[in-house]
Amino acid sequence: MDRMELGDREVGHPRQTAGEKVMTGKSGRPVNEDRQTAIDLGFKTYTGTPHSKCGTTERYVSGGGCVHCARTIATEQREARKLLKAQAARLVAEGVRSGEVIDGDVAFGEPDVNPDREEYVAAQEELDEQDATMQDEIVAEARDDAAERSRQALEDLM
Repeated sequence: MDRMELGDREVGHPRQTAGEKVMTGKSGRPVNEDRQTAIDLGFKTYTGTPHSKCGTTERYVSGGGCVHCARTIATEQREARKLLKAQAARLVAEGVRSGEVIDGDVAFGEPDVNPDREEYVAAQEELDEQDATMQDEIVAEARDDAAERSRQALEDLM
């Protein structure tokens, strides 16, 4: 197969001998011949250079990533998810047995953890008032800063 059909071009590459064409990708870097062969044949993996972390040579065609490391990471993530699910199930079971509130629901008809609703509402209203006061102060400060900048700009012009 003529490599020029694949968009190759001649470049001055160090491994290039006289009259030989070196395949390059979109970035202008030389294309790995093993990878290009795997692409042409429709394979998902190819044997490339040894990986710096694990030393294996099997790599994915799609991005050139190490197959061994990708599988290791996937396995670790799968095990971590299983562990987290088991911990969550255990915590939910313990919460149900103790009668605590789970996700806002009361377990087994037990009373709410915070029975004084009026106290909660009053505290929330106080926080809302503090937020409103702080916002008003910030707006007033920004307005004063803008007025000061305008005054200084007028003085600079005179």
